[in-house]
Amino acid sequence: MPKTKETSDMNTVADTIELIQLVNRIFMAADVRDWDTYRTFMLDEVTVDFGGVGPHSAGTVRADSAAALT
Repeated sequence: MPKTKETSDMNTVADTIELIQLVNRIFMAADVRDWDTYRTFMLDEVTVDFGGVGPHSAGTVRADSAAALT
């Protein structure tokens, strides 16, 4: 099918829905403290900044450590 404005718009909507669903899965895993699932959404190293919550400072950490901090 040739790419048209309509198919481009449909792809944008589909991509947006997919991204929203991904973000929802990440936050749902965190909300129910399912750290194994939460960890699957991260690379091996992540940059975290908990905005001054607790004794943690911003920086790059191993993903397993970041999941343990939450």
